[in-house]
Amino acid sequence: MKRFLLAALAAAFMIPCPAPAVEYPTQPVTIIAGFNAGGTSDIVLRAMAPELEKELGQPVLIVNKGGNGGALAIGDLLTKKSNGYTVGLVSNAAFTLDTQLRKARYSMDDFTFLGSAGLTQQGFYSLPDKPWKDFKSLVEYAKQSGKELTFCSPDIMPKILLDVVSAKEGIKFRYVPTKSGGEAATNVLGGHTDFAYGGGIQTPYVLAGKMINLASSTRTPFVKFPDCPTLLSLGYPNTAFDTHYVFFVKKDTPAEICEKLSAAFAKVANLESIQDAILNKANLSPHILKAEEIMPFLKAQYDEYTELFSKNK
Repeated sequence: MKRFLLAALAAAFMIPCPAPAVEYPTQPVTIIAGFNAGGTSDIVLRAMAPELEKELGQPVLIVNKGGNGGALAIGDLLTKKSNGYTVGLVSNAAFTLDTQLRKARYSMDDFTFLGSAGLTQQGFYSLPDKPWKDFKSLVEYAKQSGKELTFCSPDIMPKILLDVVSAKEGIKFRYVPTKSGGEAATNVLGGHTDFAYGGGIQTPYVLAGKMINLASSTRTPFVKFPDCPTLLSLGYPNTAFDTHYVFFVKKDTPAEICEKLSAAFAKVANLESIQDAILNKANLSPHILKAEEIMPFLKAQYDEYTELFSKNK
């Protein structure tokens, strides 16, 4: 009998117990933002940080690491442990556009996406005293005058979009690269380029009557300027360039940590105060993607850009 009891006890101790839940977080969480301080994403992130601290119960530290369309921030995150204490924030273009334009050491499949923080209001704009009042009349002016109009932007995508326009309309544009959206706006205000492309930095100027929107490159009209036509509505295919700011961690981060982070980002991004900051301080659309919506969106956009590049080689 004693032998039986001892054997039963020994067997009981050998039964595997479920692993304890990961205790998280127990230290500050760092967000590496792929943009410089003061930009639209930085405005949103700094509004979100205090609310995220309440949700996570730990300080949230922001590190701005702008450059190469977010590639520097992504590269930095790849050197960190997969423990949820380092989160990245870049635009989705870093995964869907830049990886097709240059050789990258990463792809979207290397990460788990946690949520988003606004949709940029990207499009072309100019001064109101130009010979055109919208994108359609700008195209007509270029045709009739035969001039090569100049435009500026810190991003390469508007050049790609205008290549579509050039091919269809038989006109020419000259791209003038800038280091930031602020520099692009300064170029327009100073008359150094005919027009520019921005992600919302032009909004205060448009509201003040100092600039005009020409066309948006978003799939849907601008939130604050619904009458501004999209390039799609003007008949230029494959020109929807929706850009969301997305949060992400390394792929092998434990699922329960990802779930906790995703819940925190979703709750905070949808707070009334944060929605107001996104719309009225950063001049973005307060449209928030859920964690499970991001990867399908990225893959669809990647395929769209592949088609766009194949047609405009």
